[in-house]
Amino acid sequence: GDVYKRQKLLIPFLLLSFVGTTSLILLGLNNQKRLIESQEKKKLRDYYRAFSDQIEDRQRSALSLAYQVAMSPIVQEAFARRDTKALVDLLLPSYEVMKDRFDVKQFHFHTKPATSFLRLHRIYQSGEAMASFRHTITKVEETGQGIAGLERGTTGFGVRGVVPVFYQDKFIGTFEIGYSIERPFLDSLKRRYDMDLALMIQIHGTNGFYTLTASSASLPISSDEICGRVFRTQSPEILLSPPHATGLALFLGPLKDFYGKSLGVVEISVDRSATLAELAANRLEMFGVMVAALLFSSIVIVWVVTVFLRPVRDIVVAAREIAAGERVR
Repeated sequence: GDVYKRQKLLIPFLLLSFVGTTSLILLGLNNQKRLIESQEKKKLRDYYRAFSDQIEDRQRSALSLAYQVAMSPIVQEAFARRDTKALVDLLLPSYEVMKDRFDVKQFHFHTKPATSFLRLHRIYQSGEAMASFRHTITKVEETGQGIAGLERGTTGFGVRGVVPVFYQDKFIGTFEIGYSIERPFLDSLKRRYDMDLALMIQIHGTNGFYTLTASSASLPISSDEICGRVFRTQSPEILLSPPHATGLALFLGPLKDFYGKSLGVVEISVDRSATLAELAANRLEMFGVMVAALLFSSIVIVWVVTVFLRPVRDIVVAAREIAAGERVR
């Protein structure tokens, strides 16, 4: 009888203790995981913001340098005369220095309408019409105001600053400076922020993407489907430990031109191995705490039940003795 009574009291209390302790541990682990993942996502958004800030810095720099060249009276006069030799003699040494030290990729003069006049980065190539795809140039020709942004050109994709050139108050053409956003640019961001990047550009007329450049040979990781969704909606997406890259956290954000239209997608990847190891260690630690808590609570419950049943047992024995006439009331 005593064993049965003890079981009737112990089982509910032990079950309640197990459910309560396990629930608290699981809740704590879940909250901890959400907090860590929230911090990871914030870090990824900060990385994308840093990438965007670097693009904007290059846009401002390209525009500023282009204006400095375009406002030089000697350059204006040579361009007005369409004197390519004079322009090469004046600017080629500066271009070589800026190319080697500051990642400047293009020095380019254009005549109206959006026609290549002189490329210091490719002197032998000129004369082609570019109005159909060089919208920064056509915009400057329309407004007479400088503009900067990401754009694809004949010699590649980059950050371009395009400004008007005037001579004796007459518009004579445009000038552009372009910065590269290829491997050296990504490598500098990788060294600074310990992240990998890949730039994917939409293949014209398709839903596919090609890799413009990447800081690692293993990139990009994301599928054309995900890239296409980010490209269309311009809404970034974050993937933590996707099935095809469980040890990575990925951020995909839009690459925009000076109009704000999507040109492609940037993929930022960060190694999650340290975070996953921390989560595993936390799970192991919390499991140990749960076992210790269950063991302690079980001991306490058994002791309480035993102490509680002792006077009850004595009362029952006394009642039986009185009922049998063995004890005088």
